[in-house]
Amino acid sequence: MESISPLQGTHINQGVLVELSISNNVGAVTTYYFSTAYRAVTWSGHTYTPLGAYLNIGNIQSDISGTNDEVTIALSGIESAIISFVLDDSQYRIKGSPIKIRRAFFNQQTQELESGQVYLRYSGYVTNYNISEDYDQIKGDAANTVTLQCSSVHSILENRRSGRRTNPTDEKYWYPSDTSMDLVPGLHNASFDFGKPYKGPGNPIRGGSGGGGKGGSDDFNIEQP
Repeated sequence: MESISPLQGTHINQGVLVELSISNNVGAVTTYYFSTAYRAVTWSGHTYTPLGAYLNIGNIQSDISGTNDEVTIALSGIESAIISFVLDDSQYRIKGSPIKIRRAFFNQQTQELESGQVYLRYSGYVTNYNISEDYDQIKGDAANTVTLQCSSVHSILENRRSGRRTNPTDEKYWYPSDTSMDLVPGLHNASFDFGKPYKGPGNPIRGGSGGGGKGGSDDFNIEQP
């Protein structure tokens, strides 16, 4: 187990660094950096925007083995432009965005970030989001909160859809020139009697007579399919 030296002290100054990467509809990725600090923090060449109390992170479960735990991140005081950015699914893909949460420790005397004391606490993906608005009628101010639901890769693998769908759209996605599934929609709600003997419209074949004498003839019919 890794030893974290700042935890051995009697006073601990810590914060949380969040790294969120969002892609647009053409595949370009923009990474956002923000933290619970009250001033800008620079680590590993990136500057983290200070959100202070406006950034709230739920409990992070720690296990020895990989689990499907989830983490909730709430961003308060969000501007209307950012709300539109989150809601614009046609331009940006907030769902499926990778997110990393790091725990950082600060020097007690200088209040500066100790670059060697930053530890990864959580790595996962955004699986859902929620937007809420709190309107103050007296002041006329509106406060927006964006809540991101994040899941680990283990949870995503457990909920993944396995197998293939038997429809033309899915088949064309993998094999554009394949037409083997084109007639499948026409079979919807069709009834099939599997295992039942087939009775076709064929013509009966009339047999001839048997040996002569008084025994008469032996006639029989055969249906051909």
